[in-house]
Amino acid sequence: MKKGKPQTAPPQEDQVEVFDKAVGLFHAGDFVQAGILFEKAASGPALGVSHAARVHASICAQRSNRAAPELASADDHYNFAIALINRRELPAAEEHLVEALKLAPRGDHIYYALALTRGLRGEIQQAWESLSRAIEIDPRNRAQARSDPDFAEFAHRQPVAALLFPGKEQRP
Repeated sequence: MKKGKPQTAPPQEDQVEVFDKAVGLFHAGDFVQAGILFEKAASGPALGVSHAARVHASICAQRSNRAAPELASADDHYNFAIALINRRELPAAEEHLVEALKLAPRGDHIYYALALTRGLRGEIQQAWESLSRAIEIDPRNRAQARSDPDFAEFAHRQPVAALLFPGKEQRP
């Protein structure tokens, strides 16, 4: 960029580049940064890109202005985590489950959900550790996990399979 008077509208090629970068941020869920770039792209010379950028900037403003829920209790964190699991936002779900466990360290349902989250992420050893703790606190969690369709994706993998089906002969 040249020194002196600030450039208000990017040239058309830069406008498209800025718009494309904003789209990437938008899809990644970074609505604040995407909104900034959409605003910049909206000031460019290509009318179609400007219009699309304004529409997207408005969506970003709406999504970034949503108030984050106030989560005070273990149940608040747990319930929010379940919603995140359902949307497959697993890293964020795990963070809330860990917070819930700080507030309720014997919450078997929290360990159960944490096992599910970790298993869906492919972290089988960590899933086993969490599920093992959930079963230790309440043995009914073993039967629940056996019939839970969400666990089907990784229930057959060791060491989770040995935990869910103890005594069953494992074949290579």
